[in-house]
Amino acid sequence: MAINDIQFKSTITLAGKVRLINEIVESVFIDDVYMPEIYDEQFWTGVALAYIADGMAFDYTLDEFMEAFYGGDLRDRMRDAISSNQLRSISVAIREKIKMRLDKRPADEFFEKATNLLVQIENTLTGVDLKGALDAFGKLDVSAELAKALAKNGNTKEEK
Repeated sequence: MAINDIQFKSTITLAGKVRLINEIVESVFIDDVYMPEIYDEQFWTGVALAYIADGMAFDYTLDEFMEAFYGGDLRDRMRDAISSNQLRSISVAIREKIKMRLDKRPADEFFEKATNLLVQIENTLTGVDLKGALDAFGKLDVSAELAKALAKNGNTKEEK
């Protein structure tokens, strides 16, 4: 089948829309770095795959698809077939998700990691009497205990 014979649905389901948005956002980040230079290709191939009519196969390379998209009438046929309202809402959602991901500040990552660590500590210490342990540590005479440990190991000043 020639690439110009592809037919497209006018809309996709909400689940399909969410999946498409997430797939495109993930595809424009490589090693967690945003690659705006591949946005157009990722967007339009993602849209084509999501909106291809039932029973049709997408058996084309990215280069073949983009050549037909930029050099032929594929772009116009897609825009004519696909709901412009749904396509616009998908485009807006993708841009917002990319912006959110780019705006994630180091402090946000720190607090996210700190929260995860606290949850791990809490899960590890489930059933431990922390108040009792802290009280026992508070009553500990560190100097005396250190002196005992040094004496036991024979490392006191008198022996040197």
